[in-house]
Amino acid sequence: MIKSETRITNTGLTIDKKEVGGTINNWIRDYHSLLGAGVVDQLQFEQYFINSANIKKLSSAEKDRVKSILKLLEKLK
Repeated sequence: MIKSETRITNTGLTIDKKEVGGTINNWIRDYHSLLGAGVVDQLQFEQYFINSANIKKLSSAEKDRVKSILKLLEKLK
């Protein structure tokens, strides 16, 4: 899952001041860069969706897709 190049958002995101595509891999990289790779509690998880500049650029449908992928990631941890 972490290496997946499947595109889940049409909107790109910025990682390390570089514009990248909206792939599963890139969304997980963004998530881990802000919250770390360890288990994240529910409050931190929700704060990511409120505070992330990359998330703010997304439509509601795209936010839902990213949230679903990241919830699955947390369950797999």
